[in-house]
Amino acid sequence: MHVAEFTLHAKPGHFDEVAEIYSEFAANFLSDHPALETVLILGDEAEGTVRGVGVFADREGADAVNSDPQFASFNDRIGPLLASPSERVELQLLHQLREVGLVKLVRWRNGPPPAPFRPGWVRARPSCSSS
Repeated sequence: MHVAEFTLHAKPGHFDEVAEIYSEFAANFLSDHPALETVLILGDEAEGTVRGVGVFADREGADAVNSDPQFASFNDRIGPLLASPSERVELQLLHQLREVGLVKLVRWRNGPPPAPFRPGWVRARPSCSSS
């Protein structure tokens, strides 16, 4: 497995728009590209930073993103909203740890989740209670 981290630095006042466009792109790209297995979109609103971490089946899948027309279109759309050039780093995935269980996805940053996430089941730690 291989990881690509792609970081965007939004211009002041454009964090929400950058986060929304990035999340929409990632959801669509995930559904269209089998080599992409998982995507995390992370943000620091105070810093204006939106970061995507994609887990790919292999390095070739991660490298292929750079020449993908969908990625080029995303970059054209997001470019005017950025304070500085985007940053891409490729990393080797050393460990991937997960818990087993299902919980309903109940919250998305700005309203309902995009279509690929509906009805919204995700794997997470099972809830525990003590009596």
